[in-house]
Amino acid sequence: MLQRILFEDKKDGCWRNIRELNIRWFRDDDDGFDENSGLVQEVIGFSNRLINSLPGIKKLYMRKYDSDRTTMLMFNQLANRYSSQLRYLYSSSALRFALNSSYESLTHLRIPYETPSNSSLAIPKIMIERLQVLELFNINRSFSWNKLLGSANGHQQISVFPSLRYLKLVFGIFDTNQMLDESNESKDACKPMSISFPSLDTLIVNGNYASCSHIIIQRYPRHMKKVDLQLNATSLFLMKQIGLKYIDDLSISVFTLTDSEEEIFYNSTNYFFGSDLGNQENEDLGPICKKSNFVLNSLSYMLNPKMIAWSNISSITFTGTVRVSVLLKILKRVKTLEKLVVWSLDMDMDIDVVTSEKSLDASGHSSLSALNTSIRSLSIFDFKKTDASYCIGQNMLNVVLALPQLQRLISAEIVIESIKKYMQCRRTSGSGECIGSVCSCDMTHLSNIELIKT
Repeated sequence: MLQRILFEDKKDGCWRNIRELNIRWFRDDDDGFDENSGLVQEVIGFSNRLINSLPGIKKLYMRKYDSDRTTMLMFNQLANRYSSQLRYLYSSSALRFALNSSYESLTHLRIPYETPSNSSLAIPKIMIERLQVLELFNINRSFSWNKLLGSANGHQQISVFPSLRYLKLVFGIFDTNQMLDESNESKDACKPMSISFPSLDTLIVNGNYASCSHIIIQRYPRHMKKVDLQLNATSLFLMKQIGLKYIDDLSISVFTLTDSEEEIFYNSTNYFFGSDLGNQENEDLGPICKKSNFVLNSLSYMLNPKMIAWSNISSITFTGTVRVSVLLKILKRVKTLEKLVVWSLDMDMDIDVVTSEKSLDASGHSSLSALNTSIRSLSIFDFKKTDASYCIGQNMLNVVLALPQLQRLISAEIVIESIKKYMQCRRTSGSGECIGSVCSCDMTHLSNIELIKT
């Protein structure tokens, strides 16, 4: 039926005006793969008829959701047969590009990278002057910018991608102790190159960047619209070398592998989040950002607030567990913070003993003063190390009361109900003594907070 629809219901033998081909292939049986089998021959024949029926394809999108090798034969054939005319080439699986294929019209390329063989290329031959969007996945140590440049670059000291606006590099997970064979290709791959992207406005880097430091780009524009870095601390430290000065939207997600990276973690994050709009231009300072988001994944050590110099962060997300004592100290130091997300909060002690801004009210309770913070949205999804429901509700109530600009709270039912109970108590009695509030703050903002249960 599919072949009849594609190859019989058409005029003059083909659809010449169709410019885009999007293939999504599902197959869950890869047993008995044989290049001489009838199935393989049928797939090749299907590919040839498809190409002949759609001769004008400029955009080719190919996605497969399994490990079927017969599908890859079709994907490789389509990519190579359409090579000279393609402008967009997106594939979810690594392709084998023929040595004699040329992709001179290509402006958008999105493919996984795979160590090439002697009979094929892992990256197509392109005209770097035309490339506008480049996304490479599963990058390993065999990658080199030479593979994109080919012989066109010659022996120039710096290679320029004049039209590239969007660059995404995703590095594969591999054991750095398992080095490649000392072939001529791997030696060439590890030679650093000077690369320049004068028109780039979006940069995304994800994975073990430090293991492939030979591909570090030397020159970026000083001003970029979006930078998204998802790296370990060592890789983030290397990213300081790119020398960005102005970023509209900066997002960093960082994790550490060993305790030895702790100093690097503070050094790197203080660099990227330590500048603000009041700073003068200084090459030793990090970029000035209009908006900056920080995702802090599970660390192998406890955060030390005294080491933090984050003067310019809009949003922080803790994906692991953070202690309430540490959290409040961070809130005091990061005054620009507008949104805070905590996946798990450790109530390691009561709020009244973690703040240095304490005093005694008439009843003898320790009193928490309002924090000088800009937080408008607070999300806390889980709580650790407590058996008393009163402890959670009471402590979270005091945290909320100490955030004078808070507009939205997303949290567990016990927290939301404690706040609602407190608000009802104030309306009926004119006092918060019914549940023992110890915060000496202006409480008028409490009624305007949007409360959402998780």
